Amino acid sequence: MNNFKTTKVVVDIERIKVNKWNPNQQSPEIYQKELDSIKHFGFVGSITVREVPWLSDATQIDYEIIDGEHRFKAAKELGYTELPVESVGQLTDGEAKALLMLMNMRGKDDLEKQAALFMLMEESQLSLLPFTTEEIKNVILNFEPRVDVQ
Repeated sequence: MNNFKTTKVVVDIERIKVNKWNPNQQSPEIYQKELDSIKHFGFVGSITVREVPWLSDATQIDYEIIDGEHRFKAAKELGYTELPVESVGQLTDGEAKALLMLMNMRGKDDLEKQAALFMLMEESQLSLLPFTTEEIKNVILNFEPRVDVQ
């Protein structure tokens, strides 16, 4: 059984609001990588939001970001006027905060597979990644790949 809970829609960027409780922070260097990625690939995917009609007037529904704040800020800086969002509908503050924390969970990279991927990429592609050249070299040197990721 599928239990899909979201609706995808493209909305005016001014209708998207940043929440005040996102614990995920980016360094200026990583934010620049975010900008560069969007410049290179365009805006990929959508931002997860909840509907917040209480933040707007009666003629529209605004959306508050649950996941994708950094991509939103970068797209806004780059002059985007609309963005794709995936709305989970109306959630309480507690539900929205719990979902944010769940969506910010990240697994750990398999460094051997990561090293293999790094070795297959061109310099221009590596420059888009949220890693320094030194970090990439260290992964390649310390985790010589024995797996095929082609």
